[in-house]
Amino acid sequence: MAKKAFVYDGTQWVDIAQSTTDLTNYANMTTTPISGFRNAIINGGFDIWQRGTSFASSTSSAWTADRWYANRSNGTSSVSRISFTPGELSIPGNGSPDYFLRHAVTIGNDFTEIQQRIENVNTFAGQTVTLSFWAKGTNPGDGSYSARLAQTFGTGGSTTVSTWFNPITITSSWARYSVTTTLPSVAGKTIGAESFVQLVIGQSNSTSTAAWTLDIWGVQLEAGSIATPFEHRPIGTELALCQRYYYRVTPTVDGQWLSGFGTARSTTEVLVPVFLPVTMRTIPTFTGSQTAVADTFNTRIVATTGVITSAQPNIAGLSLGVTGAVQYRPYVMLNNSGQIGTSFMAFDAEL
Repeated sequence: MAKKAFVYDGTQWVDIAQSTTDLTNYANMTTTPISGFRNAIINGGFDIWQRGTSFASSTSSAWTADRWYANRSNGTSSVSRISFTPGELSIPGNGSPDYFLRHAVTIGNDFTEIQQRIENVNTFAGQTVTLSFWAKGTNPGDGSYSARLAQTFGTGGSTTVSTWFNPITITSSWARYSVTTTLPSVAGKTIGAESFVQLVIGQSNSTSTAAWTLDIWGVQLEAGSIATPFEHRPIGTELALCQRYYYRVTPTVDGQWLSGFGTARSTTEVLVPVFLPVTMRTIPTFTGSQTAVADTFNTRIVATTGVITSAQPNIAGLSLGVTGAVQYRPYVMLNNSGQIGTSFMAFDAEL
């Protein structure tokens, strides 16, 4: 008698005893120490939004929810964090999720998509992989969504290779969709620095300008030919995974400290250390808006510029441009009065 093994995929019980590979994948999912990280997608449940929760309609491509990039390709779209109504979507093993991502396209165009880059082009190379997600909305002008994986070989590496999943047609009601493909081997390829595999979901095969809206949650990319239940990682773990690539602080309290104590190197420069919460993927770049520095007597001066002068992936030395510092006096960076909720500092190590 043929062996039977079933797993609930969120909509139905599926017999996964179709091949030795599927049985092995399921065994790994349920019995090994790596079972908490079978999903290669970070923030697939859209719980982390360090950059903001609403990104206005634009033709410019931009980062949105953590690890998710809106590629607009001359289309026009907005991205928003939308709250689920209680009980709107109930997922076995996950309960009711909090948020989904809405990609609202008012003017469509080829390659208007959401994307996520996965470190290292060797990821899933030569393997069968399954993409799954929950979605509702309207379809692009050609009637379906395209999804693909782009093996990008980095600086000085081989030409990008794209592998397509089957087209996906969604409806106005929440449903789970899954598609499977096999990535080519990287044998014979040249791999340079900053290589990655990029997941793309959107309008990729049509130049139609028709509007469409994609509401999406629970994006999962995993080895094997079966869509296993969406992997729910603890929120602290998911945040740390996101902060490997991007870390942002937007203080909500006047005088909140943003750095350790540093020193005024001159009357116009204060150097302070910022200790990053996790080790970032690489030495980050820094952006920020007006904050302040305060000396040991709590005398505040506004920092109008800030650049990283020395850094490691877990600590950054910030050179702050100021006026009127007392040379050699210790200073700390803090949130400035009048900038509550708007001043920020951000460290970027995205691929």
